[in-house]
Amino acid sequence: MKLRNVKTSKILVIIMTVFFVTPVSADVISDRKNGFRDNSIAIRAITKSIRNKDFQNIIENAKKIEQWSIVMSEYFPIGSNQGNTNASENIWQDFDSFKLKILDNTNTAQALILAAESKNLSNVKQLTSELGSTCQSCHMKFKR
Repeated sequence: MKLRNVKTSKILVIIMTVFFVTPVSADVISDRKNGFRDNSIAIRAITKSIRNKDFQNIIENAKKIEQWSIVMSEYFPIGSNQGNTNASENIWQDFDSFKLKILDNTNTAQALILAAESKNLSNVKQLTSELGSTCQSCHMKFKR
């Protein structure tokens, strides 16, 4: 009787994995690609806004980057390394390091917001460069 329950449990796990994990992973991959696309648009908008000294636009776009960075790790659940993704296996093998890279991005975006609020153009330029570096650093280690 116990052996039958074990086999039934294993079959249920396989069925749940096929029917529930795969579609979620496909949606998660699409959603995270959209998040990164929006992030890229925001950083370009910040760069353009620096030339125009449009501090309000810098703040708004830095907040978008901050918000994405706060939830970013949630878009990399186990199993979302399969399919149409450029995510490296390193993410799931060293998730703590991945989260630290994201934290660097969050902290830099927050510092950029403060610099833009104080209209310190020199700091805004420096922090925008640092923000781009946090992205690049993560991509070098965690993107295919």
